[in-house]
Amino acid sequence: MDMMAPLARITKKQKGEVLHYLTEHTKHEVMEAVSDNDRTLVEQKCSTCHSLGRVKLESFKGNAGRHVLEQMQTYAGSEFLTDKELNRIQTFLQSKAGFESIAPPVKGSGPAVIFRVRCSACHSLERIISKVRNEQGTTDTWAHIVARMREKAPDWLSESEAEEIVGYIKSLPDLK
Repeated sequence: MDMMAPLARITKKQKGEVLHYLTEHTKHEVMEAVSDNDRTLVEQKCSTCHSLGRVKLESFKGNAGRHVLEQMQTYAGSEFLTDKELNRIQTFLQSKAGFESIAPPVKGSGPAVIFRVRCSACHSLERIISKVRNEQGTTDTWAHIVARMREKAPDWLSESEAEEIVGYIKSLPDLK
């Protein structure tokens, strides 16, 4: 600015205004770039083992989710998730910047479709089906599990969808 201002014949006041303008716009672009980089980091590291739907639904308020990230670091190793990356991920997830928790649309109808769309957003279908097959409790256990899911994300799973999912799971042959 000191070199260019005399060539452009701008006043000291105009020079300040230009500098302010550039600083403010650059700051916004830098913040967007940081947010994009952190979102990419979350996608790369967390989606190795989890669906992004599940990551979106996890609470990271305060230090609530820190133990999850530290556990992830313990399992995967500090080469996979450095302390610096862990902190960046935690900050990003606390702000949920650009990480909306909007339920995916259900295309089609019926309990099986709702089950597939809602449950597979956070869990692999293989895991769910395996759990259904290996469930030692009664079908009431599933009502409790789905109710807990609904408590975690009421905007993700409506009450009627929860009832349909429980009914669908109870109708599966492996639980009869």
